[in-house]
Amino acid sequence: GVEVTIATNGEQALNIWRENPTFDLVIADINMPKMNGVDLGAYIYEHCPVVLMSADEEKVLQKKGDLSRCHGYFCKELKSRELIRTARKAYDLWKIQNLEKGL
Repeated sequence: GVEVTIATNGEQALNIWRENPTFDLVIADINMPKMNGVDLGAYIYEHCPVVLMSADEEKVLQKKGDLSRCHGYFCKELKSRELIRTARKAYDLWKIQNLEKGL
Protein backbone atom coordinates (compact mmCIF):
# COMPACT_ATOMS: atom_id res chain seq x y z
CA GLY A 1 0.00 0.00 0.00
CA VAL A 2 0.82 3.65 -0.11
CA GLU A 3 0.98 6.00 2.85
CA VAL A 4 0.56 9.71 2.05
CA THR A 5 1.62 12.67 4.17
CA ILE A 6 0.30 16.11 3.20
CA ALA A 7 1.85 19.53 3.83
CA THR A 8 0.18 22.83 3.00
CA ASN A 9 3.41 24.73 2.27
CA GLY A 10 7.10 24.15 1.66
CA GLU A 11 8.27 24.99 5.17
CA GLN A 12 5.80 22.54 6.66
CA ALA A 13 6.91 19.88 4.18
CA LEU A 14 10.56 20.38 5.17
CA ASN A 15 9.70 20.22 8.88
CA ILE A 16 7.71 17.02 8.38
CA TRP A 17 10.60 15.52 6.46
CA ARG A 18 13.13 16.58 9.12
CA GLU A 19 11.03 14.89 11.82
CA ASN A 20 10.83 11.67 9.80
CA PRO A 21 13.41 11.51 6.99
CA THR A 22 12.39 8.05 5.83
CA PHE A 23 10.08 8.93 2.95
CA ASP A 24 10.46 6.82 -0.18
CA LEU A 25 9.45 9.72 -2.44
CA VAL A 26 8.50 13.39 -2.12
CA ILE A 27 6.13 15.01 -4.63
CA ALA A 28 5.88 18.78 -4.28
CA ASP A 29 4.30 21.66 -6.13
CA ILE A 30 6.89 24.02 -7.52
CA ASN A 31 4.73 27.02 -6.50
CA MET A 32 4.14 26.29 -2.79
CA PRO A 33 3.88 29.17 -0.31
CA LYS A 34 6.67 29.90 2.22
CA MET A 35 9.19 27.71 0.35
CA ASN A 36 8.89 26.62 -3.27
CA GLY A 37 9.39 23.07 -4.47
CA VAL A 38 12.79 23.82 -6.00
CA ASP A 39 14.13 25.04 -2.65
CA LEU A 40 12.56 22.09 -0.83
CA GLY A 41 14.17 19.74 -3.33
CA ALA A 42 17.57 21.32 -2.73
CA TYR A 43 17.32 20.38 0.97
CA ILE A 44 16.27 16.76 0.53
CA TYR A 45 17.63 15.80 -2.92
CA GLU A 46 20.45 13.69 -1.49
CA HIS A 47 18.16 11.84 0.92
CA CYS A 48 15.16 10.80 -1.14
CA PRO A 49 13.79 11.16 -4.67
CA VAL A 50 12.02 14.46 -5.38
CA VAL A 51 9.37 14.97 -8.06
CA LEU A 52 8.10 18.48 -8.74
CA MET A 53 4.78 19.31 -10.33
CA SER A 54 3.39 22.50 -11.78
CA ALA A 55 0.64 23.85 -13.97
CA ASP A 56 3.42 25.51 -16.00
CA GLU A 57 5.13 24.05 -19.04
CA GLU A 58 8.73 22.78 -18.86
CA LYS A 59 10.21 26.00 -20.31
CA VAL A 60 8.50 28.06 -17.61
CA LEU A 61 9.59 25.61 -14.91
CA GLN A 62 13.24 25.92 -15.92
CA LYS A 63 13.04 29.71 -15.57
CA LYS A 64 11.69 29.38 -12.02
CA GLY A 65 14.63 27.50 -10.61
CA ASP A 66 17.29 24.87 -10.83
CA LEU A 67 15.51 21.66 -11.76
CA SER A 68 18.74 19.68 -11.33
CA ARG A 69 17.75 19.32 -7.66
CA CYS A 70 14.78 17.15 -8.51
CA HIS A 71 14.65 13.66 -9.95
CA GLY A 72 11.62 14.31 -12.12
CA TYR A 73 8.87 16.78 -12.84
CA PHE A 74 5.53 16.81 -14.57
CA CYS A 75 2.75 19.18 -15.53
CA LYS A 76 -0.45 18.86 -13.51
CA GLU A 77 -2.53 18.57 -16.66
CA LEU A 78 -1.02 15.16 -17.39
CA LYS A 79 -2.91 12.02 -16.53
CA SER A 80 -2.30 10.05 -13.35
CA ARG A 81 -0.41 7.39 -15.31
CA GLU A 82 2.20 10.01 -16.18
CA LEU A 83 2.53 10.89 -12.49
CA ILE A 84 3.10 7.24 -11.62
CA ARG A 85 5.58 6.82 -14.49
CA THR A 86 7.49 9.99 -13.47
CA ALA A 87 7.54 8.97 -9.80
CA ARG A 88 8.87 5.50 -10.67
CA LYS A 89 11.61 6.93 -12.90
CA ALA A 90 12.60 9.43 -10.20
CA TYR A 91 12.79 6.72 -7.55
CA ASP A 92 14.86 4.46 -9.83
CA LEU A 93 17.22 7.35 -10.71
CA TRP A 94 17.71 8.18 -7.04
CA LYS A 95 18.46 4.54 -6.20
CA ILE A 96 21.03 4.31 -9.00
CA GLN A 97 22.73 7.56 -7.94
CA ASN A 98 23.00 6.33 -4.36
CA LEU A 99 24.30 2.92 -5.38
CA GLU A 100 27.03 4.67 -7.37
CA LYS A 101 27.93 6.72 -4.27
CA GLY A 102 28.04 3.57 -2.18
CA LEU A 103 25.20 4.66 0.14
